Amino acid sequence: MKSSALLEITLLVIVCASIAGCTPKESSLKLDPKEIAAEHARDWDQKNKAGLAALTSGDLDAAEKNLVAGLKEAEECGPEDVRVAVSLNNLASLYEKKKMYTQCAGYLQKARKIFRKAYGDMNESIPVTERNEARILTKQGKWAESLPLYAEAIRYMEMLKSKDIDDVKKEYEEAKKQSLVKAKPEKS
Repeated sequence: MKSSALLEITLLVIVCASIAGCTPKESSLKLDPKEIAAEHARDWDQKNKAGLAALTSGDLDAAEKNLVAGLKEAEECGPEDVRVAVSLNNLASLYEKKKMYTQCAGYLQKARKIFRKAYGDMNESIPVTERNEARILTKQGKWAESLPLYAEAIRYMEMLKSKDIDDVKKEYEEAKKQSLVKAKPEKS
Protein backbone atom coordinates (compact mmCIF):
# COMPACT_ATOMS: atom_id res chain seq x y z
CA MET A 1 0.00 0.00 0.00
CA LYS A 2 2.87 2.39 0.82
CA SER A 3 4.51 1.89 -2.58
CA SER A 4 1.18 2.52 -4.31
CA ALA A 5 0.76 5.84 -2.44
CA LEU A 6 4.35 6.81 -3.25
CA LEU A 7 3.77 6.01 -6.92
CA GLU A 8 0.62 8.17 -6.93
CA ILE A 9 2.51 11.08 -5.33
CA THR A 10 5.35 10.73 -7.82
CA LEU A 11 2.90 10.67 -10.74
CA LEU A 12 1.09 13.70 -9.30
CA VAL A 13 4.37 15.62 -9.07
CA ILE A 14 5.23 14.70 -12.66
CA VAL A 15 1.76 15.70 -13.92
CA CYS A 16 1.87 18.98 -11.97
CA ALA A 17 5.31 19.74 -13.33
CA SER A 18 4.09 19.00 -16.86
CA ILE A 19 1.00 21.18 -16.46
CA ALA A 20 3.11 24.03 -15.08
CA GLY A 21 5.39 23.72 -18.11
CA CYS A 22 8.43 22.84 -16.02
CA THR A 23 11.31 21.01 -17.55
CA PRO A 24 13.26 18.54 -15.44
CA LYS A 25 15.88 21.27 -15.06
CA GLU A 26 13.33 23.61 -13.46
CA SER A 27 11.45 21.07 -11.38
CA SER A 28 12.50 19.67 -8.05
CA LEU A 29 12.52 16.11 -9.39
CA LYS A 30 16.28 16.24 -9.93
CA LEU A 31 18.27 17.67 -7.08
CA ASP A 32 21.69 16.16 -7.69
CA PRO A 33 23.99 19.06 -8.70
CA LYS A 34 26.14 16.73 -10.83
CA GLU A 35 23.11 15.61 -12.83
CA ILE A 36 21.93 19.19 -13.26
CA ALA A 37 25.39 20.26 -14.45
CA ALA A 38 25.54 17.30 -16.83
CA GLU A 39 22.14 18.25 -18.24
CA HIS A 40 23.30 21.84 -18.81
CA ALA A 41 26.44 20.51 -20.50
CA ARG A 42 24.37 18.24 -22.79
CA ASP A 43 21.99 21.09 -23.63
CA TRP A 44 24.98 23.38 -24.29
CA ASP A 45 26.51 20.81 -26.62
CA GLN A 46 23.27 20.42 -28.60
CA LYS A 47 22.66 24.17 -28.89
CA ASN A 48 26.29 24.86 -29.74
CA LYS A 49 26.31 22.22 -32.50
CA ALA A 50 22.99 23.49 -33.89
CA GLY A 51 24.30 27.06 -33.81
CA LEU A 52 27.51 26.15 -35.61
CA ALA A 53 25.59 24.16 -38.24
CA ALA A 54 23.30 27.15 -38.84
CA LEU A 55 26.30 29.48 -38.98
CA THR A 56 28.00 27.23 -41.54
CA SER A 57 24.84 27.07 -43.67
CA GLY A 58 24.43 30.86 -43.53
CA ASP A 59 21.27 30.93 -41.39
CA LEU A 60 22.55 33.68 -39.10
CA ASP A 61 19.27 34.16 -37.21
CA ALA A 62 19.06 30.47 -36.26
CA ALA A 63 22.77 30.50 -35.46
CA GLU A 64 22.35 33.45 -33.12
CA LYS A 65 19.30 31.92 -31.41
CA ASN A 66 21.11 28.64 -30.75
CA LEU A 67 24.48 30.14 -29.83
CA VAL A 68 22.92 32.61 -27.37
CA ALA A 69 20.91 29.76 -25.83
CA GLY A 70 24.11 27.71 -25.68
CA LEU A 71 25.92 30.56 -23.92
CA LYS A 72 23.16 30.65 -21.29
CA GLU A 73 23.50 26.89 -20.75
CA ALA A 74 27.28 27.24 -20.49
CA GLU A 75 26.93 30.01 -17.92
CA GLU A 76 24.82 27.62 -15.82
CA CYS A 77 27.98 25.49 -15.56
CA GLY A 78 29.81 28.50 -14.09
CA PRO A 79 30.82 31.93 -15.41
CA GLU A 80 34.41 30.81 -15.98
CA ASP A 81 33.61 27.40 -17.43
CA VAL A 82 35.53 26.74 -20.65
CA ARG A 83 32.21 26.19 -22.44
CA VAL A 84 31.46 29.88 -21.81
CA ALA A 85 34.67 30.81 -23.64
CA VAL A 86 33.86 28.45 -26.51
CA SER A 87 30.37 29.96 -26.76
CA LEU A 88 31.77 33.49 -26.72
CA ASN A 89 34.22 32.54 -29.48
CA ASN A 90 31.42 31.05 -31.56
CA LEU A 91 29.22 34.11 -31.05
CA ALA A 92 32.16 36.28 -32.04
CA SER A 93 32.37 34.36 -35.33
CA LEU A 94 28.68 35.03 -35.90
CA TYR A 95 29.01 38.73 -35.08
CA GLU A 96 32.04 38.98 -37.35
CA LYS A 97 29.88 37.71 -40.21
CA LYS A 98 27.24 40.28 -39.24
CA LYS A 99 29.96 42.97 -39.12
CA MET A 100 29.12 43.68 -35.46
CA TYR A 101 32.79 44.16 -34.63
CA THR A 102 32.45 45.96 -31.29
CA GLN A 103 30.38 43.15 -29.79
CA CYS A 104 32.65 40.60 -31.41
CA ALA A 105 35.79 42.13 -29.87
CA GLY A 106 34.24 42.19 -26.40
CA TYR A 107 33.31 38.51 -26.61
CA LEU A 108 36.81 37.58 -27.76
CA GLN A 109 38.42 39.49 -24.89
CA LYS A 110 36.22 37.64 -22.37
CA ALA A 111 36.90 34.30 -24.04
CA ARG A 112 40.66 34.88 -24.00
CA LYS A 113 40.59 35.64 -20.25
CA ILE A 114 38.56 32.51 -19.49
CA PHE A 115 40.80 30.31 -21.67
CA ARG A 116 43.94 31.70 -20.03
CA LYS A 117 42.53 31.14 -16.53
CA ALA A 118 41.42 27.61 -17.40
CA TYR A 119 44.46 26.46 -19.37
CA GLY A 120 47.34 28.75 -18.52
CA ASP A 121 49.35 29.99 -21.46
CA MET A 122 50.12 26.75 -23.25
CA ASN A 123 46.87 25.98 -25.03
CA GLU A 124 46.05 26.50 -28.71
CA SER A 125 42.79 28.28 -27.81
CA ILE A 126 44.66 31.32 -26.51
CA PRO A 127 46.67 32.31 -29.62
CA VAL A 128 43.72 31.47 -31.87
CA THR A 129 41.53 33.82 -29.84
CA GLU A 130 44.25 36.50 -29.84
CA ARG A 131 44.54 36.21 -33.61
CA ASN A 132 40.77 36.50 -34.00
CA GLU A 133 40.71 39.53 -31.74
CA ALA A 134 43.55 41.15 -33.72
CA ARG A 135 41.75 40.45 -36.99
CA ILE A 136 38.60 42.15 -35.67
CA LEU A 137 40.64 45.19 -34.70
CA THR A 138 42.03 45.40 -38.24
CA LYS A 139 38.50 45.24 -39.63
CA GLN A 140 37.75 48.27 -37.47
CA GLY A 141 40.80 50.06 -38.87
CA LYS A 142 42.61 49.75 -35.52
CA TRP A 143 45.82 48.51 -37.11
CA ALA A 144 48.22 49.65 -34.38
CA GLU A 145 46.02 48.15 -31.63
CA SER A 146 46.08 44.79 -33.39
CA LEU A 147 49.87 44.51 -33.38
CA PRO A 148 50.42 43.45 -29.73
CA LEU A 149 47.73 40.77 -30.08
CA TYR A 150 49.25 39.45 -33.29
CA ALA A 151 52.72 39.47 -31.70
CA GLU A 152 51.43 37.57 -28.67
CA ALA A 153 49.59 35.06 -30.86
CA ILE A 154 52.75 34.49 -32.92
CA ARG A 155 54.85 33.99 -29.78
CA TYR A 156 52.47 31.32 -28.46
CA MET A 157 52.02 29.70 -31.85
CA GLU A 158 55.79 29.34 -32.18
CA MET A 159 55.98 27.66 -28.77
CA LEU A 160 53.05 25.40 -29.63
CA LYS A 161 54.39 24.73 -33.15
CA SER A 162 51.06 25.77 -34.66
CA LYS A 163 50.39 24.98 -38.30
CA ASP A 164 48.79 28.43 -38.78
CA ILE A 165 51.86 30.44 -37.79
CA ASP A 166 52.80 31.51 -41.34
CA ASP A 167 49.32 32.91 -42.01
CA VAL A 168 49.37 34.82 -38.73
CA LYS A 169 52.80 36.25 -39.52
CA LYS A 170 51.46 37.51 -42.88
CA GLU A 171 48.48 39.11 -41.14
CA TYR A 172 50.83 40.72 -38.63
CA GLU A 173 53.06 42.14 -41.39
CA GLU A 174 50.02 43.56 -43.19
CA ALA A 175 48.73 45.13 -39.97
CA LYS A 176 52.18 46.58 -39.31
CA LYS A 177 52.34 48.03 -42.81
CA GLN A 178 48.84 49.51 -42.52
CA SER A 179 49.56 51.01 -39.10
CA LEU A 180 52.59 52.81 -40.56
CA VAL A 181 50.56 54.09 -43.51
CA LYS A 182 47.81 55.34 -41.20
CA ALA A 183 50.33 56.92 -38.84
CA LYS A 184 51.99 59.05 -41.53
CA PRO A 185 50.72 62.63 -41.52
CA GLU A 186 49.09 63.78 -44.73
CA LYS A 187 51.08 66.21 -46.87
CA SER A 188 49.38 69.48 -47.75
